[in-house]
Amino acid sequence: MKHVIRILIAVAILAVSVFGVAVGVRAYEFYQMNLAVERDPLRQPGTEWKSENGEISFFVEEKFCAKGTIVVDNESVGICIIPVGSYSERGMTIFDIGVLEDNVIDESDKYEICSVSYKSKNEFVITIQRTTFFEEGQTITFHRIDSVPEE
Repeated sequence: MKHVIRILIAVAILAVSVFGVAVGVRAYEFYQMNLAVERDPLRQPGTEWKSENGEISFFVEEKFCAKGTIVVDNESVGICIIPVGSYSERGMTIFDIGVLEDNVIDESDKYEICSVSYKSKNEFVITIQRTTFFEEGQTITFHRIDSVPEE
């Protein structure tokens, strides 16, 4: 009988440990999701961003609506940036600026499809997944160029 009680106690301890780990994992996922929301440049209206190489710049006019330019062969191409994906697999698509006027999105209007890694409220990195102007797998770092308090 003592063995049965010990086994039941061990099973109960194991169950509590597994439950605790599961709760901890969910809490960490929730924390990461909130961090992504807080750092997402497309959730920061009134902010201005520029790539480190200076080829891409954009301004977030309102939540989830950014307009800017990509400089290609010394020519400026108008773009708009739209978020895509879930918070665990966050991304953005860079479109021809004309989609905002036409209210129609065609495959040919998609210039760049990117995954996003948020470093801080002032910096993020995109990785090109499908491209018109860059190379697949290329990473591009952006910095907020308007004034912002440090984290």
